[in-house]
Amino acid sequence: MQKKRGQITAFIIIGLIILISAFLFLYLRKQTQEKSETLTPADINPIKLYVDSSINMVVERGIYFICLQGGYYDVPNPVDYSFIKIPYYFYLGNQSFPEKETIENEFSKYVEQELPAYINNFEVFKQIGYEFETGNIRVDSSLGKTLNIKINYPITIKKDESTATIQDFYYSKDFNFDGIYNILSDFASEHQKNPDFVPIGHLSVLAYKNNFTYNLAYSSNNTVVYSFIFNDSLEKNQNLVFNFASRYNWSELNQAEMG
Repeated sequence: MQKKRGQITAFIIIGLIILISAFLFLYLRKQTQEKSETLTPADINPIKLYVDSSINMVVERGIYFICLQGGYYDVPNPVDYSFIKIPYYFYLGNQSFPEKETIENEFSKYVEQELPAYINNFEVFKQIGYEFETGNIRVDSSLGKTLNIKINYPITIKKDESTATIQDFYYSKDFNFDGIYNILSDFASEHQKNPDFVPIGHLSVLAYKNNFTYNLAYSSNNTVVYSFIFNDSLEKNQNLVFNFASRYNWSELNQAEMG
């Protein structure tokens, strides 16, 4: 009887060992599968750095382009001027000076529309076995004493049987857009005191006090294109030019006197 009990006990122990071994096998297999289904940081980091670099380029080129076009990506009723379009801030006595939020939204639009061209469908990574699925780009821009950009860009990365997803990117750099905007706002207020005159005196004093230069280009249809030129604004030794236009209700005599 005792011998049978010993055999039963042995069978129970063996059964427990088999059961535990099965659990361990399944657990380790699951862990291995989970590891194989997720890309490592070494796989992901080069792609994230590539996107960050593309964002840096599109943001820094974008701020110059947006300023050239008077704070707009899509310029309403523009003056065609060389290779760019310039908005009327003043038109026959009416003012259309943009709110800063409008300029921020236009800048966000620029980044959203232009970033894919810099990414170039991740072709450089596709050549070494990566696959990608991407969602819509959403950009939130803040133009103050610093330039802050938050970009939501869902990217699913696949290689062999492994996948990973990244989606949030950030850009921040010292850039005092508030200073530029305050100068423009000051000029706009002065301009509207006498909307059919170019306020040369006030503009000269404003430029002297704020260390910028300006250019006035007299065009057809009694239109003047204003260019405010700021030094070392975002990149060292590179000027940032902010353009806008005004159309005046001038007679030929008025135009001759002002020219």
